[in-house]
Amino acid sequence: MSLRSSWRSVMRLRHELSQAVTTLGAIRTEMARRNELDSRSDDLRAIREELRLHRRYYEIARHWMLDSVMREISEVTDRCQLDFAATLHHLIDRRVNFARFGDGEFRLMLRPDHNTRFQVGDPQLRTQLRRVFTLDGYDPDRVLVGFPHPYRKNLHWCGVWMDVWPDLRELMPAEPVLGNSHVTRPIFFQQLREEGVKLWRQVWEGRRVTVVTGEGSRFNLPDELFDNVESIDMLYSLPENAFEDLPRMVDTIGELDTDLVLIALGPAGTVLSAQLSCHDIWAVDVGHISNSWQTIYQDAPMPERLETVRSE
Repeated sequence: MSLRSSWRSVMRLRHELSQAVTTLGAIRTEMARRNELDSRSDDLRAIREELRLHRRYYEIARHWMLDSVMREISEVTDRCQLDFAATLHHLIDRRVNFARFGDGEFRLMLRPDHNTRFQVGDPQLRTQLRRVFTLDGYDPDRVLVGFPHPYRKNLHWCGVWMDVWPDLRELMPAEPVLGNSHVTRPIFFQQLREEGVKLWRQVWEGRRVTVVTGEGSRFNLPDELFDNVESIDMLYSLPENAFEDLPRMVDTIGELDTDLVLIALGPAGTVLSAQLSCHDIWAVDVGHISNSWQTIYQDAPMPERLETVRSE
């Protein structure tokens, strides 16, 4: 073998050794990385298990607290709240004004920083909602306060009750007569079906009706609900923050020749219905009643999934 050939063999061997060293280094680095990942995976598994245990403890505590809250609410509703049909019969037989409270009204009344998508929080609104709820300045024979249906397995309402009940129970009258606010919601038509439709139609049968709602409102008048009225007129308030428009609404309605005022005006409507009782005007807060009927009978979206005003 010549010297040149031997030199080439040595250089090739050095190159192969260099590649082998590089490969071994890469293998060593990869093994170290995998060991680190395995270690991190072990840490993540431990963290995940710890979080699972914390979540379990949280759920146990939450269920314990929720169970306590729901027991208190059930004691109130079992003792004082009219059921769906009885609420409608109360309106029909006694012609009382109906002022409904839901999650939005409760939070606007109890939480100074709370806003809804169509009504900002307002100190005066907070005061007026509190007055209506406690019937401060209102005749209990003229105003029926609507209290929400006592959902026990609805996640949304479980969260609402956990939030508001500690403060709300301090405002509860000793022995109130409460209507069920959800007579205008899909659950009412889902449970009572045609009986529920007939009950609502009795409220306005043969009457001259005025509907108060926000400008551009999606409130509609399906014949299946409203074709038995003598007449029906629309009166429009502000599309948002209607509470500030209530003085004008009260004055305007007071000049109308109407038998019944149906109100779909959010939290402002709760206050307006009660205020009209002081002027000997029969008013019923009907909220999303038309959309709720359509949800059950026409497979329409839930009212909350619709825009607050009609699209152009």
